[in-house]
Amino acid sequence: EPVVAVRASLATYQHLAQEATPERMAALLDEGHAILGLMEDALDGQDWFCGPSPTLADIALYAYTHTAGTRGGFDMGRFPRLTAWCARVAALPGYEGLMDG
Repeated sequence: EPVVAVRASLATYQHLAQEATPERMAALLDEGHAILGLMEDALDGQDWFCGPSPTLADIALYAYTHTAGTRGGFDMGRFPRLTAWCARVAALPGYEGLMDG
């Protein structure tokens, strides 16, 4: 994923600090908010991305989305459906958190 995950990595890992220019970080923030907005819209009227129950799509998208706010600096308050979806994924049976913050 070239935006949300990249911004989170640049913001988190010191060895990437030279690549985290203010211009790049601002562009990634804008692009990431747009992508998160598309995800928010996709959840309008449904709990999961690809049907009435969770699928691999939900698991794959969750990986970077659930830490987009804490690691990437994205304003997740703008995306209430996406935030609720993250909570639903975390509540699935067998969920084991690795990087929840």
